[in-house]
Amino acid sequence: MHEESATLAKLLESIPEPFRAAILATVVALLRILYDGREPRWVRRFLEAMLCGAIALGVAHLVEALEKQAYDKFGEPDKSGGMDHVLDAAGYVIVYRYPIARRTAVVVPLRM
Repeated sequence: MHEESATLAKLLESIPEPFRAAILATVVALLRILYDGREPRWVRRFLEAMLCGAIALGVAHLVEALEKQAYDKFGEPDKSGGMDHVLDAAGYVIVYRYPIARRTAVVVPLRM
């Protein structure tokens, strides 16, 4: 019994972190749907669970990109790391969803 649990632990450790999150989200969503019992069709149960896993996979990549985002000496995002595409896509969604209606800041030169 102990050998089986050690083998399972090694198997889980070999799966990359974003995929582990997606698998966990899929299993939890499927268990929630089965526990709720309101959805009689198995196809919709399966699709909802898969969608939850796909969303978790996407969010895991976004969180990883946010953690690894670097900036250059001018304070601009460093685009050479290869993690900028996910962040750009998230920025487009945020700007579309929450547009800046009017400018509220005023730029005034410093008096010397």
